[in-house]
Amino acid sequence: GTGGRAAVLLSGGIDSPVAGYMIAKRGVEIECIHFFSYPYTSELAKEKVLELAHIMTKFCGRMTVDIVGFTEIQEAIRDHCREEYFTIIMRRFMMRIAEAIGRDHGAKCLVTGENLGQVASQTMDAMAVTGAVTDLPVLRPLIGMDKEEIVRIARHIGTFDTSILPYEDCCTVFTPKHPKTKPVLAQVEAEEQKLDVEGLIARAIANTEKTQIRYYEDEMVSLSALSGITSQLHDALRERVWLKSGAYLIIQPTEALTVIDVNTGKNIAKKESRNENPNGSYRAVRMFVRIFP
Repeated sequence: GTGGRAAVLLSGGIDSPVAGYMIAKRGVEIECIHFFSYPYTSELAKEKVLELAHIMTKFCGRMTVDIVGFTEIQEAIRDHCREEYFTIIMRRFMMRIAEAIGRDHGAKCLVTGENLGQVASQTMDAMAVTGAVTDLPVLRPLIGMDKEEIVRIARHIGTFDTSILPYEDCCTVFTPKHPKTKPVLAQVEAEEQKLDVEGLIARAIANTEKTQIRYYEDEMVSLSALSGITSQLHDALRERVWLKSGAYLIIQPTEALTVIDVNTGKNIAKKESRNENPNGSYRAVRMFVRIFP
């Protein structure tokens, strides 16, 4: 890209794909780095991130996704450091590893989906401590945006439905009950002295899995072209299912329990927001097909 090359810390959430898109539209070529903590996070969580990267190639072209095994590091932090520092120390490891991998790709900066004040690790103090471990500049395209603005862009670029699939990434592992929102650098560094920082980083980088993501249209297959899958999905998701007795069941996909009055067949529970767009379900099916051929 005319704007150089950047390494994007890509999670499975809403924010980081949007951050990658926003930096890519400024003419920056991007490579992505994802931290994976099996067995605390599932294979589906990794596939979800690869699907996000696949969608992003519509705007940034082909890329490499480096999937870093992060389990040993998170367990070491859990076993040796004070709980309130878990997230800050974890993110400092991420920055160190992302810088090393990014430099191998020729990246001149790191890009994150951080948003000021959104969570405990994204206060000014926390981001200053997190960024102190890297010499590369850290770009945060979403820093002053409202969540509604970020979601609007995610919908526009097509990543939102995949981002909200319920497969959590490593940021949810060993989350402290009372994280430090105003960490002091010297105190964080004192906690890190309990760890073999260099050894943990070296082993994580050595075990990194590289995945080449081709341009979006190269691998895009219409689900309707698959043998009857669209009609099967519609049949499976239809609301009224007739029984041989002449009665019927009503199936309504909601975020909460659906309660049906057996006399009237009506939903008597409080209505929750419905998934009116089937794209999320279709993408979930694609992910299952990839893993379980």
